[in-house]
Amino acid sequence: MKNAIWANKSLMILVSILIVGFILVLPLMLLWAESLNGFSSSSDEQMIMLLVGVGCIISAIMIIFVFAPNAYSRIVFSEKKLEIISPFKKKIVKDYEQFKYIYKAYYLSYRVPNYFIVLSEKSLDSHLLSSINKIDTSAEIIKIIYNKGNYDCLINFLPENFVLILKENFEKF
Repeated sequence: MKNAIWANKSLMILVSILIVGFILVLPLMLLWAESLNGFSSSSDEQMIMLLVGVGCIISAIMIIFVFAPNAYSRIVFSEKKLEIISPFKKKIVKDYEQFKYIYKAYYLSYRVPNYFIVLSEKSLDSHLLSSINKIDTSAEIIKIIYNKGNYDCLINFLPENFVLILKENFEKF
């Protein structure tokens, strides 16, 4: 039995909107260029349409390569291990025993704390835990946005000693 958690669902949605937006901009730009009627010949019109189309496609590809590894990362939990799957990167497989620490971390966004569950191989200081948004998910540090679904998934799949620490850190929620 496996269960997957998206590493950053809001970034995934934002990147998807940007990519679809660039794809939709192309027909709008073509309609706009058609409505101007200011072109002296059809070759000028075709050249501008070609440049706009190529620009939109290049922009969409740049967004995919820059943001996709973080936006579309997912963490797959099974009984004995977890897998970090990111586009354009090699799949990382880790045993739960490799993670020695579980933390409750947060960052303030408009004076509202956003909480994370952090699995780490090394000890983290309070400064890093209070600005967790500046750290990317990697093989050594896995950050998971805290919500009820992610918490229940972790309770079901993590070993018993981790479950006790997790319940202790998040019992007030």
